[in-house]
Amino acid sequence: MQKRTILIIDDEVDSLTLLTKAIGATFDIITKQDGSEAIKWLQAGNVPDLIITDLMMPNMDGAEFVKILRSSKSHRHTPIIVVSANNDVRSRIKFLQLGVNDYIGKPVHPEELVLRINNIFKLLSRAEERN
Repeated sequence: MQKRTILIIDDEVDSLTLLTKAIGATFDIITKQDGSEAIKWLQAGNVPDLIITDLMMPNMDGAEFVKILRSSKSHRHTPIIVVSANNDVRSRIKFLQLGVNDYIGKPVHPEELVLRINNIFKLLSRAEERN
């Protein structure tokens, strides 16, 4: 079975490295350092199985990125997990209302992240089986 591809968007190199190490053995990883770079990559025809994004980034923050993705015909159903140091309840609610699938506060525990990703993929598989 082919590994699933995950796009990770974060402007902090240390965070990209940590997330890549946490899930790189299980998934194929593509990294981008801000939302606009990620949008260009997606518009080039690339389709990840899931996206992990930070919120506070230059050029295009996580909120703008999520809004663009959720209004896109080709990527509106791509699962999104927000990983952010901003872990207050208002922020979590805002992004869940925008349509993200999960919101995880930093620091991220690698095993928890893999479990959350796998749970999203299991839900998607069950939904596809029903259709």
